[in-house]
Amino acid sequence: DGVSLLDKRFLPALDKIGRVCHMYLTREHVMFLHNLVSGDGVQSVAQFKKEVMFRDYRISSQNEDRIAFAVDAALLHRAVRSALTIQQQSQIQIKLVKKLARGSQNPAPFLTFETKGLKSAVIQDVPISRPLSRSDVLQLQAALDSAQDL
Repeated sequence: DGVSLLDKRFLPALDKIGRVCHMYLTREHVMFLHNLVSGDGVQSVAQFKKEVMFRDYRISSQNEDRIAFAVDAALLHRAVRSALTIQQQSQIQIKLVKKLARGSQNPAPFLTFETKGLKSAVIQDVPISRPLSRSDVLQLQAALDSAQDL
């Protein structure tokens, strides 16, 4: 399935290209983008239909249901691998949340992985950047459209 593909093929490759990538969520797709806006270094786009990645997928934003943020590819890979180890059936719930980080007084955004195995439940928080602004998402979409025209 898609989560296993992320674990085995895509996330290791993304981490080799560069430590931080953008995750871009739309109504129909989940994308991992590298250097698309800046143009520095190797550019990459990994695009998945939502059905490949998720059994149930809900997205809601004030930006036409498009959400983008930066994430450390290695931390994301570690969370995916750990979740798959606990639950081979890929019953992994992934949410965008705001939580108080240790030692902080302001809530920070996280991609939270909740995995329930037979005897245990594990919650892992992967820190992410603040979601990109509407103008930044439009710029990212324009860069994506240009890259797909090549």
